[in-house]
This record gives sequence, structure tokens and C-alpha cells, in this order.
Amino acid sequence: MSHFLTFVIVSREEADVEQKAHELLYPYFDREIYASSKANVKCDGFIIGGCYDQEIFGVEPMYNLTPADFEQRYGMDVVRAADNIRPASEVPKELVPYAVVTPEGEWFDCEKKDKESWRVEAEEFLQRYANYLVVPVDCHC
Repeated sequence: MSHFLTFVIVSREEADVEQKAHELLYPYFDREIYASSKANVKCDGFIIGGCYDQEIFGVEPMYNLTPADFEQRYGMDVVRAADNIRPASEVPKELVPYAVVTPEGEWFDCEKKDKESWRVEAEEFLQRYANYLVVPVDCHC
């Protein structure tokens, strides 16, 4: 079981950015990841921010807890979606996600790619969608 950072890219015109991020990520989710009949399942849980709370703003991680432990210890109201949404053009270059979900709903990740190739590819997504918002999501599998 592990956690990984996913950037979900959402249009600035969306009325509810948080809801749209959930909609874009949902096809890649199944609670029963290992027994799922869906071929594209990537995670069995996800939450905006989570253990990556505010890192998109350059804040150093303050907690090394799973979302469940974080909730039990601090309450989820501590992690707010608003603290985890940022224009793509302002995302720190050193914050490289494991995966990216585009506004079209496509999933791209670092599987079978070397670290530098993926860093460049992730940066290209941020450039291509510079006028969009990035929602960092803590995915679990």
C-alpha cells in the first residue's frame, strides 16, 4: 500500500473545481482495486491535498501520516481544497507528480519512464495547460 501524488488539471472556468477534479479522477478509482473489472483502475482511494497538503505552494510537508491517521489526529477540516489548488503556471518545478490527469480525462504516469524523462513530460503538461488549475491529489493503492 502506498500513496502517490497526482496532478489533476482543471479548467479555470469550472464552477466547482474540487468536484471536477473528483469527476476526472473517478474513472481511475475502485475501492476493490485488485478485484476490479475496470482495466484502467489506478487507486483505491484519493483525497485533495492529503499528505501532500499545500506542497503545491512550496510548503514543506508537515505530517508524515496517511489520510486516515491525519483525519483521526487533526480532523480533515485542516486540509482544505482551497489550500491545494493553484494555477499550473505557478506550480513549483521541483514538485513532480507520479501521475497527471488532463482536462480531457487522460491519465499519464511515470511507469516505465526514467526519472528525468518523466520530469520533463510532467513539466510539459504544466506548460501546455498553463492557463488551467492544478489540483494535487493524494492517491492510494
